[in-house]
Amino acid sequence: MSVGPLGVLSDGFSSALAQPLKSSLPTQSFFAPGYTGSPRKFLNTLIYRSSELSSCSIQAKQDGSACAYMAFLLLMVMIGVVVPVVTTLYCCGFCIGRFGGERMQCCGAACKQPNCGGMRPSTEYGKKETRCCVCAVLFLFLIILTTALLGFLSTYQMSADVQSVIAAMESTLSLPNSLSREINSSVVNISLGLPSQVPLVNSKLDFSSSLVAPRDSVSSALKQLAKNFTSLQSDVEIQGQCQTLRFNGTSVTYDQTSRNFQSSSPALVVPLNDIMCCSQENQHGCLLLSHSGNCHFGNSTSMCPCCCTCLIQGLKIQAAISDLPTVASINALSSDNSISIAKLNSTLMNFTSLVQNAMVQYTQYFDLIDAALRPVKSSLGNQAGVIAGSVSIWALTAVAAGLAVFGFVMSRTSLWWTSYACGWVSNFLFFVLFGVSSLVVIPFGDICSGLPLTSQDPLPWLVTFTKDLNAQELNPILLRLNQDCLVRSNPTGQLWQVVGYSRQSMLEAFAPFNFTTRLSSSLRQLELGSSYTYWKQEVNASLTTARGLSEGYLSGMSGNTAYTSYESSISASWNRVSSSLDHFNSAQAAWETKVAEAKGQLQQASSQLGVLLGSVVDELTASGNCSIMNEAYMAVRSPMCLHLSKSLDSMWVLFFILALEWYPMFLVICRGVKHSQQRRGISKVDPSTQIIPTDIAEVKDEGSKEGEDGKESVQVVTEEAPRKKKKKKSKEDGDEAMARKRAAK
Repeated sequence: MSVGPLGVLSDGFSSALAQPLKSSLPTQSFFAPGYTGSPRKFLNTLIYRSSELSSCSIQAKQDGSACAYMAFLLLMVMIGVVVPVVTTLYCCGFCIGRFGGERMQCCGAACKQPNCGGMRPSTEYGKKETRCCVCAVLFLFLIILTTALLGFLSTYQMSADVQSVIAAMESTLSLPNSLSREINSSVVNISLGLPSQVPLVNSKLDFSSSLVAPRDSVSSALKQLAKNFTSLQSDVEIQGQCQTLRFNGTSVTYDQTSRNFQSSSPALVVPLNDIMCCSQENQHGCLLLSHSGNCHFGNSTSMCPCCCTCLIQGLKIQAAISDLPTVASINALSSDNSISIAKLNSTLMNFTSLVQNAMVQYTQYFDLIDAALRPVKSSLGNQAGVIAGSVSIWALTAVAAGLAVFGFVMSRTSLWWTSYACGWVSNFLFFVLFGVSSLVVIPFGDICSGLPLTSQDPLPWLVTFTKDLNAQELNPILLRLNQDCLVRSNPTGQLWQVVGYSRQSMLEAFAPFNFTTRLSSSLRQLELGSSYTYWKQEVNASLTTARGLSEGYLSGMSGNTAYTSYESSISASWNRVSSSLDHFNSAQAAWETKVAEAKGQLQQASSQLGVLLGSVVDELTASGNCSIMNEAYMAVRSPMCLHLSKSLDSMWVLFFILALEWYPMFLVICRGVKHSQQRRGISKVDPSTQIIPTDIAEVKDEGSKEGEDGKESVQVVTEEAPRKKKKKKSKEDGDEAMARKRAAK
C-alpha cells in the first residue's frame, strides 16, 4: 500500500541510492552473487538449524555456505558499530581540547594559533567568513531537515507496507477454506443436476428384456437341430454308432473342453472348427469315422456306413449351445449396468477430499514464508510503535540541526554545543541503525530475488524448504502446487493436476459408470456366441455319405430292396434336419435383429452417457481453476518485493546518509561557536600577535609611526570593537571581562 506519493519516493531512493550502495558492498569477497548460493543456504539453515549460525565468524568466506552469508551480515553490523565508536573517540578528544582552555594550547599547534584548541576565537573573523559560516549552517540544516523528513516518510511508508504484507498473508492463509467452499459448492451443483440426467441414460441401458425371447428361440432351435442330427446319424449307422476316429491313419479322440481332436502324441491337435470329413478311406488331412463290423442289406453284405458329418455337426451344435448367453447374463446387462446416483455422488465427494491434500501443502508452504518474515513482522508489525519511534529518532536529528541555527542567531555557545551533542547522538544512533537494519534489509532483498514471479521455475526457491537442499526431498504435491497454481509455470495447470488428476484421469475415475464400452463388448459376444449358419449343401454331405457314393461303402446296392428302404429312412431324417435347420436360421435372424436394435440403443446410451460424464468432469475441472491461488501468491509477493523491500532499502540508505551528514555539520559547529564568541565581544588571548583583517579595520584604532631604528611598527588592535552594552551580564560575560583586563596588563 502506498501512502500518497510515498511509494514513488521509496522506489526512487531504492533505485537511485540503495541499489548502488548494495552493489558497492564487498559481497563477492564472501559469496557469489545470486540467491541459489549462500543466501539460500543461510535461509535454509535459519529455518531448520538456526543454532549452527551462532558458531559463524566474520572470517568465514566459503562460498555457498551459510556462514559466508552470516559473516557478511556481521561485517555490516560491525561497520554500524565501529564507525560511531571511532567518531565518539574523536569527538571526545576534540571536546577535551576545546574545553581544556589555555592548558590545552598544545592542541592548537597545528593551526599555528594560540587559541585554536580553546574556546576563544582563534583569529579575528571577517564578515565574509561569517557569512560563509551562516550559509553553511543554514544549508546543512536544510539538508539534514530534508533528509530527516524523507526518512520519516520512508519509515511511515515501510510501516504501511508491513501492514499490507501482514494483511495479504492473513488473506492468503484463509484462501484454502474459501477455495474448499467454492469447490464443495460446485460439487453440490453438479450433484443436484444428476437426478434429472441419470434416468434418461439408464432408460437407454434397459434392453435385456427384449433379448431373452430371441435367445430362447435360438437355443430351442439348436437343441432341435442337434436332436435331428443325432437321429440322422442313428439312421445312417444302422448297426450302432461308429466309434473309430482316425486322422491320417492315427487314432484320435475329441476333447470337449478344448474342442480339439487329438492323439496320444501331443504333436497332433486338430481344432473342431478346422476339421473336415474324408470322402475316401485312404484320404489324408481329414477325419475318417469307421465301423469294424459289416452290415447286411437283404442278401448283400457290406461295410457299415458311418456319418462323419453328423458327428461333426452334432459336436459343433453342442459347442454353440454352450456358447449361448444365459438368461442371467442377459438380464445382468441391465441390472448391473445402470448408473447409481448415490455411487456417482460418492465418487464426486472423493475428489473434494483429495483437494484437502493440496490445501494442507498450501498452508504449510505459506507458513514457511510467514516464518521467514517473522523477524520483520515482530520488529515492524506494530505500526503505532514504529511511527512513534521514527518520529523520535528523525525529530531528534532535525532538532539537533535546528539548535545550531538558533545558536548562531542568538550567539549562544550553549545552543551550539547542545546541537553538537545531539548530533553526536544522532550520528551514533543512525550508524547503529544502519548496521542493525542490515540484518533485515539485505536478507529481505535476497529473499525477494529468490521468490519466483509468475511463469518462472519455482524449483530453485522451493529447494530452500528441504532440510538438505535436495530437490528429491521435495513434496511432489508442493512442487505441482507451485507450478500449476501459485507461480503457474504450467499455464494450463489445474488444482486437480496438483493432486494427480488430469482430465483424462478424471474420466478414468468415472470409467466404472461408463458401461457402454463393456456393454458393446458383451453384445458383440452375444452376437458371436449365437451366430451360426448351417448350409444345406454342407449338411447334405451326411446324406451323400449314407448312400456310400463317395466313400464306396455301399456301391452296387442301389437296386437292392433293403437298400431302397434304408435310403428312404435316411431321406426322411434328412428332411427333419433340413426343417429344423430352417427353423434355426429364422430364430438366428430374429436374434440378430434384436441384437442390432440393442446395439443401436446402446449407441444412443453411449452418447448420452458420454455427455453426462463429460459434463460432470468439465464442471469439476472448472471448479479446480487455481488462478485465484496465483493472484493470492502475487498479492503477497507484490507488497513484499515491490513495496516493502524498496521502502526498507530507502529507510536503510537514509540511515547511512544522515549519519554521514553530521560530519560536515560537526566542523561547521566548531567554527560557528568561535564566530558566536567573537560576536559576543570575546576575542583571542593575545591581541598583539594577530593581523587585523581589512574588513574589520574600520572599527579599530589605526596608527603607524617610524622608530629610530627605521623599522615599521605593526598595526595592532588597541582596543576591542565597540559593542552595545547589555542591561544584564551573565556570569560568562563577567569571566570574559576579567580575562580582558588581565590581557591588558
